Amino acid sequence: MKNKLQKNQFESLQFFAKKALEKNSVHLLNGPVLVAGKNQFRSMWTRDFCFAARGLIAIGSFDVVKNHLHFLLQNIRQDGLVPRTVDSMLPRYRVTRNSIRYLFGFGSIPEITDPLIIEYKDEHGTEAIDSNLLVILTALTYVEVSKDLDWLRAHEEAILKAFHFYDNKMDDGLIVQKKFSDWQDSVKREGKTFYTNLLYWIVCNKLRHFSQFQIQSEMLEILTKNLVLHFYDSKSGLFLSLINEKYISLDANLLAIEFGFSGINSFDLYEALKKHELWNKYSLPGFNTVPNYPSSWRHLAVKIAGLGHYHDEVYWSWLMALSSKVAYRMGDKQEAFKILNRLQDIVIRDQAVREVYQNEEELRPWESWLFKSEEDFSWGSGMILDAISKHNNLIG
Repeated sequence: MKNKLQKNQFESLQFFAKKALEKNSVHLLNGPVLVAGKNQFRSMWTRDFCFAARGLIAIGSFDVVKNHLHFLLQNIRQDGLVPRTVDSMLPRYRVTRNSIRYLFGFGSIPEITDPLIIEYKDEHGTEAIDSNLLVILTALTYVEVSKDLDWLRAHEEAILKAFHFYDNKMDDGLIVQKKFSDWQDSVKREGKTFYTNLLYWIVCNKLRHFSQFQIQSEMLEILTKNLVLHFYDSKSGLFLSLINEKYISLDANLLAIEFGFSGINSFDLYEALKKHELWNKYSLPGFNTVPNYPSSWRHLAVKIAGLGHYHDEVYWSWLMALSSKVAYRMGDKQEAFKILNRLQDIVIRDQAVREVYQNEEELRPWESWLFKSEEDFSWGSGMILDAISKHNNLIG
């Protein structure tokens, strides 16, 4: 495979990803926002938006990014928590209606419209522990690219409030989370996780460049040492998902490389990842955790839907895209292009960017008796556009 990216080599992949974000950009009374997908996820999911915003920025849709961020920060809860989901109907009802439509073959999914319902917790009373960090990171990324310092000044107080939401979530310098509260929300991951605390490190590392946030270098150094001490596994050369547990996840190891986590050399981390099962199964990274989580950890709802392996062995479009970006960042262009080429073949076959795929050689869209992988998936589409844009500025 050629190391040099040919112009428009990923034209089809770019086309479907860009089309998905354009179709999912919805105009409401207070401006444009992004919904997470075409069917069961046609709500404003904060976590999905933040990852997808990378693609919006890549295609120059700054108006959607800054307006969606403005809405979230404007509706911050008294204790600093940002909204988890926003819709004109409860998102769980939207998911249920789509499951019924899929099961019986009739019915429709209504569009999101005004007036809006804001949810800070899910139906089980769980807060999304990573949403605030992702919103802050997205806001800072938007400002870095757009140079819109006026927007930052206008939202500085809300960003600071969102950051201090974590002040009472700490134990010995690390965030403690409740079960089902981070992006791997089908699994009872509780306590201190590498993913959430790495996000905190990434945000602190960016905020230290802004004096008003008062991030001290000493605090960042202590956090770095704590992450290495509690999560680094010298045997695999990778970071464990949870303290004192055997699980290793692709998500945070990729993010550590992408954002240059200073605790471990990024090239060493990448080489360890390439040697690991997480990277080599079917010659394509994209499933998230080994070994599989125990059945007792899995959320009852996803087990009923037949999606018990949602956050371990199922392949994700966003993780495939991020793996390509990380490979490119590490100078491994051949690997980066190989991953995107495979992803492009899958998207052309399905005529859409899907959320998740079967853990098999063909990587067919995942489906069960009650659930079908979301199409025009914003999160995956945004990460794809971000990866392509970083390769050779092909987005236009």
